[in-house]
Amino acid sequence: MGLRDRILGLPLMVAVVLTLLWRGVPSVRELCRLLNREDRLWCQAVEVSQQALSKRFLEFPASVFERVMMDLMPQLQQQWLSRKKRPLPASIKFTKTKFQGIWVVDGSTLEAISVNLRVYKKKSRACY
Repeated sequence: MGLRDRILGLPLMVAVVLTLLWRGVPSVRELCRLLNREDRLWCQAVEVSQQALSKRFLEFPASVFERVMMDLMPQLQQQWLSRKKRPLPASIKFTKTKFQGIWVVDGSTLEAISVNLRVYKKKSRACY
């Protein structure tokens, strides 16, 4: 078993595929960048090359993913149904009475980027 096979094993590859689907990652290059920088689901960030990831996708048996996904789907569906039954926050209930349809967006990632940029600007000003 090669190093690529050990690093990019089943648990990490399943997390990678779920991340790819859930976040709509557009390319292997972007996915590789995410793998190198961010923790995902149950896996920590791991440094891997784009070539290694591409090759692993080509070598990894689709039947393994299929079995894992078939085992996971009932649990994911159950979680989705329980999420749909949660009570809505008061602000959303109120807004739904005023509009035919609303969109709710989570801006936490954008807020984190904004905070990091403000910190970076303060640091860069201090250097001058």
